Amino acid sequence: MVEPTSVLVAVVVVLVAALVNTWYRHGYWRKRSVPTASGRLPIIGNMLPVVLGKKSFIEHFYDMSLEHRDNGYCGIYSWNVPMLLVFDPEMVKQVVCKDFSSFHDRGLPSSDRDPLSQHLFNLNGTKWRNLRNRLSPTFTSGKLKLMFPLMRDIGDQLSTTG
Repeated sequence: MVEPTSVLVAVVVVLVAALVNTWYRHGYWRKRSVPTASGRLPIIGNMLPVVLGKKSFIEHFYDMSLEHRDNGYCGIYSWNVPMLLVFDPEMVKQVVCKDFSSFHDRGLPSSDRDPLSQHLFNLNGTKWRNLRNRLSPTFTSGKLKLMFPLMRDIGDQLSTTG
């Protein structure tokens, strides 16, 4: 038969190991001198309002961006995973346009069986590169200028029918 003290010691060791792991992971942004959002908890990170259903992801990220609007970015923890939240328009442009080849793998799930998940924001690696090469000629500045009147007309129709 197992001794109750052995079980208690095992549980304490596991809890201490989990807390040390969390503490180590939650030092990621501190080591890099990146400001972090407040409200960080072990295991769930900064996501408590989302987990409790009090806020949507968008509302929660917006609130964190207001907290660090002077920096233009902040480090957050989604569960125990460090994530960088960038909201300054110039920094977003730098990441999305100029340095996109370094940031195209976002770790978002995509399935070969689900055609709706096969878009540039979900794909990684070779699949992303192939789709981007096919779509890039569609969105040249000249073609976007030609599309603008059509988009304006559709926007006007949507605003008057709503």
